[in-house]
Amino acid sequence: MKGFDLILESFRKARKKNKNLQLYIVGKGEKIVEDGIIDVGFSKDPISWYNSVDYVINANRQSYFDLSIIEALSTGVPIIMANNFGHSYFNNKSPLIFTFNVNNQDELTEILANKLSKRDYSRLENRLLYEKELSDIRYYDRFIDFIKSIIK
Repeated sequence: MKGFDLILESFRKARKKNKNLQLYIVGKGEKIVEDGIIDVGFSKDPISWYNSVDYVINANRQSYFDLSIIEALSTGVPIIMANNFGHSYFNNKSPLIFTFNVNNQDELTEILANKLSKRDYSRLENRLLYEKELSDIRYYDRFIDFIKSIIK
């Protein structure tokens, strides 16, 4: 499993402590009907969802460098993510990125139950991280530097 089970179980535990939590599920899979969970099904427009929610959660057990994280950063949305494999790159990169160990589900439950707040759209840390390090322009600059190093 990629990690959706971690999100679901952690959300259920956290919601027992905070009935105001809501989880929006966007994607394919068996529809979930449950208090606090809104399953909207598949979307061809994830950017609109990133722009409309307080947090995006990525709990992939084997994340090397997910495009979904880069897309989310480009919108500025706060992110809750597993810090394994390539995603360890994001540790301490922004105060709007909460990381957890996928081998310790209690860490995700703790974040969901006790560390969340309504999104402050004036906070730009994730958008600035994207622009400074992960935009296509930055990738192009690094590619040119790499080519130059080969030519030397």
